[in-house]
Parts: sequence; structure tokens; C-alpha cells
Amino acid sequence: MGIFKKVLAVAAALVMAVTPLSAASAAEQIPEQTPVVASHCNGIKGGTEVKLTSDNIVKMGSYTLYSFTQRHSEGYCTETSSVMHIEADYGVTLTADKMLIYANAYDHTGKKLTVKSASLSGVTKAASALADKKLTIKMNKKTKIDTKNLKVGLYKITTVFSNKKSIDTYFYVNKTAACPCVYEEVSYEDVYNRRKALKKAENTAAKKKDSGGFAKDGSKSLALDQFYFPNATFGNPTKYRCDTQRWIDKSNELVKDSWSDEYKAYVMLNWLRNNIAYDVYIEDREARSYEAEDWSGKYSAWNLKTGVCWDFSNIYAIMCRAQGIPCTTVGCESQNHVWNLVMINGRWIEADITTYARYETPEKDATIRRKYSEADPGFSNFAFGNFPNSKITIAKDIVVNYSLMYGDPEDENSNTYYIY
Repeated sequence: MGIFKKVLAVAAALVMAVTPLSAASAAEQIPEQTPVVASHCNGIKGGTEVKLTSDNIVKMGSYTLYSFTQRHSEGYCTETSSVMHIEADYGVTLTADKMLIYANAYDHTGKKLTVKSASLSGVTKAASALADKKLTIKMNKKTKIDTKNLKVGLYKITTVFSNKKSIDTYFYVNKTAACPCVYEEVSYEDVYNRRKALKKAENTAAKKKDSGGFAKDGSKSLALDQFYFPNATFGNPTKYRCDTQRWIDKSNELVKDSWSDEYKAYVMLNWLRNNIAYDVYIEDREARSYEAEDWSGKYSAWNLKTGVCWDFSNIYAIMCRAQGIPCTTVGCESQNHVWNLVMINGRWIEADITTYARYETPEKDATIRRKYSEADPGFSNFAFGNFPNSKITIAKDIVVNYSLMYGDPEDENSNTYYIY
């Protein structure tokens, strides 16, 4: 899905090792992907401890435990009443400091939501011996939870808001640390394969000397110098209009400086999915500007409010970078899709806006729109092989970074440059 002019080759890179939480049965393991390791390897001791790293993925029956991070948010999207693994319109954020967990409820809706009740309970067998404990969680105020006396295992905090909506946030405790994480009934195999492919692409991109669009710490994914959009090979640069500044200005309109990077990233993503339609019309054609041989801006995503995955991902990269949030683009060697990596709280996560576009434009007349996706907007610390409730299948052969195009439209001798 999407139209690309160049695809970057991917070299062999490091492969991440993943180990299960407990002594799972042979049927639960994936022999080719989960090598047999010594009991002390990777922080697993006696099948009870998990080394709390961001790359660990654990299978717990039909559930998958993943995304061990120092800070994690579960939030409600008021538009769809769906919960997201990122700070959304309102919800709860957990922050870890060794054996301490800080729970904080937040509200961006302006409706003065309050916390009606909160409780702590164990999820895993060892942890479930803990009786439910009531907590006092307040809006915009951190509640300290000392986990040093808790047994090793998975715990959840259930928070009920004054609008009767509830959110479960999870954290794992071992003997030396506690860490927020995600606990979902999703495919362990999909999570593993996706993370493995993404890790390989990240390592490859980081090793490249000319990887101007990607770096492990995000430092190379902030530059807006000479970044222009939309992308086009133009014969007469003086007739070509650059909309980059328009998207920068739009990002400034959408967010407030006081917001967290998580919420800024969510708001910009949600605006794009609601305001830019997916352009079904050009799926088997050249871009509208090419078809019309008109690069004046008449057929740009800014003007028509429609585009393909290339448009969504480049616009989102511009918006995030304008707000100081590292962002780059990723795609697959099969050339059928491109999306984003955005750095939140020091961790690269995937954001696929195209998948969650609300409308599509199926006709040459771009004003004709119809509903496109029933899926909820979202970020993911991994991406499924198949997105839930979506028509789109994402290939696992991930490439970082698709070309973010930049150059000088005023220079007639300027060619189209690429950030690799």
C-alpha cells in the first residue's frame, strides 16, 4: 500500500533472543525462535524472574507480556472510547524507580474527571496470593507504591473514573526492580517476529554511515533542514510548492508546550487520521500531481486532504520533528507500505496512521469520501502481522529508514536528495 520510488536494501543484523517467563510446555515455545538457554541467561532464574528490558517478550498462557519500560500510559481515546497504550485523552501513567511504582491519573478533556476508586491485585499465580488492596490515586498527583514486599509476579492497578470508565495498568516485579508493561491476549509469535524484524532494521540503519534519518537515540530524527514535502521529481523547481512549513504550522496549532510527548504524538496522529483520507484512487496510478503533471500544490495532500501511506508518514515525521519528538519512517522491502517510528520516553515505537485513517477517496474527484477503517487510532510497541479490525496486512520485512526527501526547490540544479 502506498507508492514508492526507491527502496533501501537491508543487510543482515543482530537477532534478538527472547525467552519465556516460566517453564512453558514445548507446545508453548517456538523452538526456532526461542533458543534453549541456561537458567541464568537473560535474567531468567528458575523460571520466575524476568530481566526488565524493553525487548523482552513473555508468554503467559494465551496472553503476551511485553514492552517493559520505565514509564507507560494507558489512556482512553474519547472519540472512540478505546484504550490505547500511550497517553491519550485521559487515563493512568505508571513510572518506575527501582522497586517503586508511581501511579498518576491524568485528564486532558477539560471535563474535570476524578478517580472514583483504585485497587491493586496480583495477576500471576504467585502474585494472586496478595489480597486486593485499595489505593488512593488522584488526578495529576503521583501515588507511590513500594513493591519490595510483593512476591515476584505480574500485578495490575484497576482505576475507575467518575465517568464509570475503568483502566487496568500492569507492572512486573522481580527481586531487584519493578517495571510497567503491557499484558494482552495477542499472538506471542506475531509480537516476537515483529520485534525481531524491527530490531534487525534498527541495527542496520544505525550502522549505516549515511543514516541521516535514524539513530538509536533519535538525534538524527529531528532535523527539518531542507526537508520538503510533498515529494516530487520536478522539471521546473520554480513551479513547485513546498508544504513543509504548512505542516509545521499545523502541528503548532494542534499541541500545547505543556503536554507530554506522548500526548502530543497522539493528538497529531489522531488529527491526521480524521482529516486526511486514504487515496484509494491512486493505488494503481501515479500520484495525482504526476497524473495531471501539475506540481503547483493543487494536487497536494495539504490541498486535497487525501494521500497514501507515503504522505501520512512524511507529514507525521515533519509534525513530530517540529515538536522536538524524534520521528522517522519505516517500510518493508516488499514496497507495499510505509509507516513511522516515533521516540517516546527514550523508546522507538511504531505508529501506523494509514491503517487507522477514517476516510478514503475512491474517485478522481477527491471531494468524494467514504468511510475507510473501523479500527481505532493507536500506537503500538510492536505491530501485529495483521492489525486488529483492519483490512491491511503488514509485511515483516521491515526497512528503516524509507527515504525522507529533502532538497532546495529554489535551486534549479538541485536534484532530489534522500535521507538514508
